[in-house]
Amino acid sequence: MQNVLTFPNTLENKKRKKSFVEKIRVFLTNRKIQKEIDYKRKIEFLKKECYKHYLKRILNEREKEKTLDIPRFIYERGFVICWEAVELAKQAVEITEKRHGKKFIEHCYKSKFKENNK
Repeated sequence: MQNVLTFPNTLENKKRKKSFVEKIRVFLTNRKIQKEIDYKRKIEFLKKECYKHYLKRILNEREKEKTLDIPRFIYERGFVICWEAVELAKQAVEITEKRHGKKFIEHCYKSKFKENNK
């Protein structure tokens, strides 16, 4: 004798169509999740751009003081990471987000994106 398990809800769920309200609710939930993912990507983009800015400043200062330990091109190509610049970039983006909010972050992202595409 064969043991057969039946799950009554699975058959009903396949046959049952979602109502219009359920479809809208799912759409809005997915859209909210996608906005959060996009916002995180924008934050990461701004952190990378800030890192580049701070890296240039730090390397220029080290060249003036003649304390540059590794050639500049190794830092600029990303073979070596300057942790001081990483921390400064994180702080800059976090402080900007706290002080000015998401709208300002969106504005910064758009302007920096346009600048990079030129």
